[in-house]
Amino acid sequence: MQKIIDKRRRHNSENLGWRMRCFPYFFLIGFTKCGTTDLFTALSYIPDVIRPLTKEPRFWQKFRFTEHIKKDGGSLPRPTLSDYLDTFDEAAEQIRQYTIKTEDGFVYHPGVVGDLDPKTIWCYPNWISIKANKNTYEPRVLSHYQFFAHKKKFTVQPDEFHHSVERFILGLQTCFKKKSIRSCVYQGLVYSKEATTNLKRSIIGSLYYVFIKEWLRVFPKEQFLFMKSEDYFNNRTAAVVEILDFLKLNKSIPDVALIRIQNLNIVNPSAKVGFLEITRTLLQNFLQPFNEKLVTLLRNDQWVWH
Repeated sequence: MQKIIDKRRRHNSENLGWRMRCFPYFFLIGFTKCGTTDLFTALSYIPDVIRPLTKEPRFWQKFRFTEHIKKDGGSLPRPTLSDYLDTFDEAAEQIRQYTIKTEDGFVYHPGVVGDLDPKTIWCYPNWISIKANKNTYEPRVLSHYQFFAHKKKFTVQPDEFHHSVERFILGLQTCFKKKSIRSCVYQGLVYSKEATTNLKRSIIGSLYYVFIKEWLRVFPKEQFLFMKSEDYFNNRTAAVVEILDFLKLNKSIPDVALIRIQNLNIVNPSAKVGFLEITRTLLQNFLQPFNEKLVTLLRNDQWVWH
C-alpha cells in the first residue's frame, strides 16, 4: 500500500491533479490448484499485461460480504469498490506511463491489468444471501488438501485422506437426495480454516459444471475462454497466444518473454504423498456424471476426462 501512496505523491509533484484508475480488463477465474499461479506468472511476462499489486484481491467473494477479522481481534470494514480499485493503482500508474503514438499522432495506453483470483469462480459461501440468487480432475483435490495441510504443518496420510474423501462424498450424496445439487454445493462452501472443511470445499470445488452453469446464466458464453490445465502445461506458449488472441491483445511475444514462459517451474510447497488407486476410482466415479454434464453445457467433447 505504501507503494501506491508514493505513486500518488509523484502524481502530485507532476501537478497532474488526478490519477488513472483501472478496472480489470479480464478475470482469470480458474479453479483452485489448476495452475492459475503458473498462468498468472506467464501472463506477467507479456509487455501489455501489467502485473497487479496482488494476485488475489478476494473482493468478489468473501471479503465483500463480511468484516475481515484481524489477528489482534480487531476488524476491518467491508471493502468498497473504490478499495478494490486501489489494489490496481500501481498497475494503473504503469499503464499511464506506457503509451504508444500512432502515425496520425493518436496516443493510447496499450497496457491492461487483470484480476487473477482463482476462487472467484467457485468460492461463494455467501451466495445464498444475495437476493437475486435465493431461489477434475481428482489429483487436484489432493493437491488442494495438501496445500492447506502444509500451511497447518501436518502430514497427509493416503489412508486417512481416502477415508476423509469417502466420508465427504457420502455426505454430499445424502444431501443430494434431500435437496438440490445447487443448494448442497453452496451451503457446503461455508468458510472455515479447518483442514477437514477445506477437503470438503476441495471436492465441492471440483464440480465444475455446477459453478460454470451459474456464470453462464448471467454472462454469454462468448465472454469466456475455457482452457484445461493439461493443455496449458503441455504447451504454455500456444496457450498464452490463444489467451492474447481472445483478449484482442498483441500476440507477438518478445523472445525474452518466450524463454521465461517456456522455462516456468512453479513449485507447489505442499507435502508430497501417495495417492491410493481406490481413492482415485472413488473420485472419478463421483465426478464423472458432473463432467458429462459439463461436456453438454459447453458443447465440447474436449472436456471429457478419462
